[in-house]
Amino acid sequence: MTNKRTTLRELSQLLGLSISTVSKALSDSKEISEKTKERVRETAVIYNYRQNKLASCFRTGSTKVIGVVVPTLTDIFFSEVLSGIERYLSANGYAMMVAVSDDSISKEAKVLKSLSNGFVDGLIISNAQETLVKASNKSMSVPINDGIPMVLFGRKNPMVKCDQILNDFSTVSFQLVEYLHRGQKCNNIVAIGTEDDIINTRVKIDGFKQALNFFGLPQTLNSVLIYQKADLIRKISIVIEEGKFDGILCLDYESYNLLSGILTGLSAEVLDNIQVATLGNTNLLKRLPCASIDLQAEKIGQLTAKTLLKRIKAKRYKDYFTKLIEGNLINYDLNGNIELILC
Repeated sequence: MTNKRTTLRELSQLLGLSISTVSKALSDSKEISEKTKERVRETAVIYNYRQNKLASCFRTGSTKVIGVVVPTLTDIFFSEVLSGIERYLSANGYAMMVAVSDDSISKEAKVLKSLSNGFVDGLIISNAQETLVKASNKSMSVPINDGIPMVLFGRKNPMVKCDQILNDFSTVSFQLVEYLHRGQKCNNIVAIGTEDDIINTRVKIDGFKQALNFFGLPQTLNSVLIYQKADLIRKISIVIEEGKFDGILCLDYESYNLLSGILTGLSAEVLDNIQVATLGNTNLLKRLPCASIDLQAEKIGQLTAKTLLKRIKAKRYKDYFTKLIEGNLINYDLNGNIELILC
């Protein structure tokens, strides 16, 4: 094997084949026999030939790369979605390029403009919270105007015409209240959450309130506590001290984490009188026995990638759709035992 990188022309001369034939063989063209393809591949390895991907992109008009933009990488949900996306894309001959918006509309605009500059065949996006709160599509103007295929996930954006894969957070919240009330006999339930993802939190609160009304459970100003982390810790401590609530619904993993830190130091008698349910990630919930919704993040990632590739390859325009994923209700204990719950 040589250390010098061989060119396509040199490889064709070594093989005694035309440049076109060698190129087609390396691209696995059906026009070339399997025997010739194998001979070309073996010689390419021996003489250290690597295809020029950029030149190939110019010829085919495709980069085989998908741009993915997420608000953060610290949330386990987005990490698992990325895993699902990568798995599906890899199985279908695509790679992904990941960028983080940090929930900033200006940073989201910057990365989308960069990715849309011929680097990717399509985009998978979970919009920055600032974009949705301000109800502005300014950050997405470049891919929208350029007609770049895109699919949104995680956070609903009613201002964009494209496919969207979302969790049915309203139904999920309703199911967890039903579990606490019917399954655990809770008659006074409080919902707690942080302000980190207020767009989805609003939908979760709607489902929570619908469930309270449906089951005839009391609803007061203190039935929903949404605050920044420091203030939420103080509010949770007060709620537990007063002892008015026998069920606590955590609307996100962060609020569950804060709650578990508070409850860990309390007596068994207090803990026995409080039931917990959460929309957090079941793989991380090891500190308190409770029920949780598995949001099926990897499934969402794979479905999102599958939907985008269909859009890229589609020859005809089809109406866009929004698909809601409910998730599975799961019960588990501190010993790691997990049980699927059917409400």
